Amino acid sequence: MPYTIPTTDDFYTRFPIFEAWNLDDDQLAAIIAEAASQIDETWREADYQPAILYLSAHMVALDNSTEGEEVTIGGPGNVQSESFAGMSVSYSKQNLTSGVSSTTFGSTEYGRRYYALLLKNKPGVAVA
Repeated sequence: MPYTIPTTDDFYTRFPIFEAWNLDDDQLAAIIAEAASQIDETWREADYQPAILYLSAHMVALDNSTEGEEVTIGGPGNVQSESFAGMSVSYSKQNLTSGVSSTTFGSTEYGRRYYALLLKNKPGVAVA
């Protein structure tokens, strides 16, 4: 897969659920271009287009979140407690965003997927 910026058709192929949102193609193309400006050719070639697409989907979901229609790609949440035969166990909720602020990439499943690719391609610098 070469370093080419995905198209709106690529976006709908990857995320067909967004077709029902009737997004303006020019607006979606602008969002994809904005997302692409955050990802450069120092990324792994195999991660380049998926990162742009996930970041674009995250941005679209946030832009449309006022309608309360954020689309997720994950399953239901973790079990928090269970009971059986008079015994009960409660679990603390695992922070799945690994330090990602819930007001940024952690606020959508798409953002979390993008963030995982970001960490893989741009790991933090360790100072010894």
